Amino acid sequence: MSVYVKNNNLDDVLAIIELHLIQVDAVLNLNRKMNQQAIKIVAEDLYDILYPCSFQELTKFFKNYRSGKYCSLYQGINSENACESARQFMNGRTMYFGKISENESNLQKVRRTREENGENLTIDEIKERVNARFNVNE
Repeated sequence: MSVYVKNNNLDDVLAIIELHLIQVDAVLNLNRKMNQQAIKIVAEDLYDILYPCSFQELTKFFKNYRSGKYCSLYQGINSENACESARQFMNGRTMYFGKISENESNLQKVRRTREENGENLTIDEIKERVNARFNVNE
């Protein structure tokens, strides 16, 4: 989202977050609905936490938020529980990408060890190494 904001407009992104909040508020079906000013404030608070995410990740966050994965929504939506939920989502996201990075690092160590021991690399491994060296994107 931050790349989109850099190239376009923050108001567009905030409007998307506000639409998600309105949808969650409607799904909760509580007597006390959020007013427009509260929706704008919560949207700004959420953007401050979720700005590194893509729009697909934002949709996933709101789907999980709506289902109560991060916190109980019986009292309705407020900035405190929305921001805490966003932090939990970002922590999970960080752990996920950390594991991917660690797995790639381990894979590189295995390949290096195989190469040092004189074992042959597969065609795909050789192709990947050549592409990485010459910055070729497929």
